[in-house]
Amino acid sequence: MIKLLLSFSLTLLVFILPFPSVSLATESNSSVDHTVVEKHINRLLNKKIEDSRPPVPPSPKKANVYLTFDDGPNKFTTINLQTLKQYEVSGTFFFLGKHMKEHESIVKAVAKNGHYIGTHSMTHDKTKVYKNAEAFIQEINSGVSLIEQMTGHNPRLIRVPYGSKPHVTTAMQDKLIKQDYKLWDWDVDSNDWRYTDKQYKEIVKNVQLETEKAYKSGDKDIIILLHDRSQTTKALPLIIEWLQEEGYTLKTYEEERHIVQNFLRDKSL
Repeated sequence: MIKLLLSFSLTLLVFILPFPSVSLATESNSSVDHTVVEKHINRLLNKKIEDSRPPVPPSPKKANVYLTFDDGPNKFTTINLQTLKQYEVSGTFFFLGKHMKEHESIVKAVAKNGHYIGTHSMTHDKTKVYKNAEAFIQEINSGVSLIEQMTGHNPRLIRVPYGSKPHVTTAMQDKLIKQDYKLWDWDVDSNDWRYTDKQYKEIVKNVQLETEKAYKSGDKDIIILLHDRSQTTKALPLIIEWLQEEGYTLKTYEEERHIVQNFLRDKSL
């Protein structure tokens, strides 16, 4: 009796539920293939459940984040470049002139992939860079000149060794402004240079903690200081994944949309 009722119910569903345009009868007789009917009912029920689920909301957009890399180009620049490409993220690189002379192909590869390149001086030697205003601007101009020779772009953004304060004097500031340079320090210091390869997760933690602190303080354009070093190459994928999951927008520097961020609090830079 139960089998008869089930057969009748399934047969009745043939006429009230939409079916794909396939035959439900076997070749040997015209009776309904109950297995096909049951599968179709399950598909309809599952589809109804899926349709009733609310759509997954996109991650909320937070601040813009700029990943910046100092002290290249070197072999670690190449690894960081590949990581950025993998995650479809653009970065900002501040290269040293003495390294650019040895790694022109890396400089060109970074530029070709759409990343911004600014100078980080020629030597990174504190006694030479900050000897006086003339020596300072010569270090900057020489670095910019190399970038232009290798990439065809004359960058206006620079980062000075060890940060602008207290090293950049008023006379040095005046020379930068006169030549229409812009100066970036940073909001978040990863302190990556302090750690070994095995301690790379400490770099990730630093970035997470300081980025959230900057965002909660109202910062909408957060500049993160990193270096082209071995330990940073290990930390970078985790940093990017976390930033993206948290809803931050990763960008490269845009000259037409300059963001003032220097320890001197000079809005002209």
